[in-house]
Amino acid sequence: MAQLAYGVQISEGLSEELFKVEKRSLPSVFERGMPMEVMTLTVTPDDWRHDIMEYLKCPSGPHCRQVRQRAISYVLRDEELFRIGSDDLLMKCLGKIDQMVVMTEVHEGICGAHQAGIKMRWLLRRHGYYWPTILKDCIDYAKGCEGCCRGFFLPAANGLG
Repeated sequence: MAQLAYGVQISEGLSEELFKVEKRSLPSVFERGMPMEVMTLTVTPDDWRHDIMEYLKCPSGPHCRQVRQRAISYVLRDEELFRIGSDDLLMKCLGKIDQMVVMTEVHEGICGAHQAGIKMRWLLRRHGYYWPTILKDCIDYAKGCEGCCRGFFLPAANGLG
């Protein structure tokens, strides 16, 4: 409020009037009607999302205790699995193929800067994506990127040549 008041110019005759300050915020993506990117919708039994989705579809069925506990952090919306983040924002849960697509885009895409694995994970989560092995996969992807290492270990540069 102090920053808001600092930018307001008040003429001398209006110093006793009240100003109404309203909070404005953007509605969620779902409320605005913006389409979410449609990626692979098929979830096979070997996909990490399968058991959680089955539990959320039918909680009264036979499910192991571990799946029931893990499912507390997830929500199913329009046949898509989302993880509830620590700030109550929904992160889209991805399968193997989609994971590679988003890691490639974040690391090497048009705005990619060949970041390290930890920075990649931060960017992916900021963009609203999640999977259980996200950190390990991002570190492995960054280590395997030949474009990141080009020019850094030339024999003449390190005295081996």
